Amino acid sequence: PRIVLVGAGRRRQGLGPFFAMFLEELGAEVVALVGRSEPSLADAQRQVAERIGREVPVSVDLLDAAQRHGAEAAVIAAPPESHLDHLGAALTAELHVLCEKPLLWWCGDPVGGARELIQRYEEAGRVLMENVQWPQTLPAFFALHPGAPRECPGRFDMLLSPTTEGERMLIDSLSHPLSLLGALRVEGEPSDILFEAREDVLGVAFAMASTEVRITLRRVPESPRPAAYEIDGHRAERRIDPRDYRMEFIDGGRSVPLPDPLREQVAAFLLAIHRSDHARDPAIPARLETLGAIVEAHRRFEVDRDGGGG
Repeated sequence: PRIVLVGAGRRRQGLGPFFAMFLEELGAEVVALVGRSEPSLADAQRQVAERIGREVPVSVDLLDAAQRHGAEAAVIAAPPESHLDHLGAALTAELHVLCEKPLLWWCGDPVGGARELIQRYEEAGRVLMENVQWPQTLPAFFALHPGAPRECPGRFDMLLSPTTEGERMLIDSLSHPLSLLGALRVEGEPSDILFEAREDVLGVAFAMASTEVRITLRRVPESPRPAAYEIDGHRAERRIDPRDYRMEFIDGGRSVPLPDPLREQVAAFLLAIHRSDHARDPAIPARLETLGAIVEAHRRFEVDRDGGGG
């Protein structure tokens, strides 16, 4: 398929150039880059060219770019503040979409908006997928730990290293552990939400069904950033070779290769388009609802902390 890439630059922790690289490796063609301004687009164009070996035309209008270049799909790698507008334009252009997480935020009603978008994409016969790539790591995890429970563990821990701070850490990161919990059949509303905050680290613990969850977010501006998760005491730490970005999961002296989960997610998206199965993730609204509950609890935590209440 011919792809329009929205938010193709690498500012903050953007994945645009990597999306472009994997799309082209897997047989798609990136036909246009869409951004907010000419200066940012020029930088994005340079970064993408470094990854795929050619310059891609740029535009500030998704609908115009899709129509002018005959696009069939879009990858939205822009910040969540802009997702609602881009998803609407992509639907008008009848594009299949892979959208960065969270699907919606800062739009009044992200949960209701997500449900409506899923229904509209369904009615249009178009794929709508959210880029929650960590479930793609589970085959490697279970290769490292064949005895780990594959459903409903008693405890789940995850370490992630966003570049942002405070509440934005939660918004940028929590879709990853929540998608892993969903893949492990852990469902329900979060309860007993607790936070721990210290310099450059934010921890959140909660219960979901019968699973105890702890997520540690450690601000690390430089790449490669540390990441790991643990299922009932079975731990896998992601290690990245900075020379070629090759990944593996390690635990003590043992290791297994880890296929790049972003590449695997892009492959799943292209396969869904090829099969015309119009795959949508019905768990997207539930993830947003859980994210919203944790963010709201964090706001109360911040008020209590600032007021000396604990």
